Amino acid sequence: MKNLLLGAIFIIASVVYIIQSQKLALGTLTKMGPAFFATHLSYFLLVLGLILVTKSFFNYQKVPLELNYKRILLTFFCIFIFVFFVDLLPFWILLITIFTTFVIGDKYVS
Repeated sequence: MKNLLLGAIFIIASVVYIIQSQKLALGTLTKMGPAFFATHLSYFLLVLGLILVTKSFFNYQKVPLELNYKRILLTFFCIFIFVFFVDLLPFWILLITIFTTFVIGDKYVS
């Protein structure tokens, strides 16, 4: 069940990113456009999602799905810090803040 849900999320995210990256120029291997990395990473994510979904049908163990809301909120907090403060603070301060948050999160959030 866990692999099926994770694979479905990967597939949905990759399809959304593939559709969005079609609006940008792809470029070539020697002169990459802005969509080159995003498109290829999305295709890799799509293949990974398909592998996980396929694997979930052959794995008959029932594993309870546990959502850790503290870790999810911690991840969104780090993304919020990065997106909204990337122009205001130097980059190394952002990296230290995000790294420290994850270290503290691993120690105290479980």
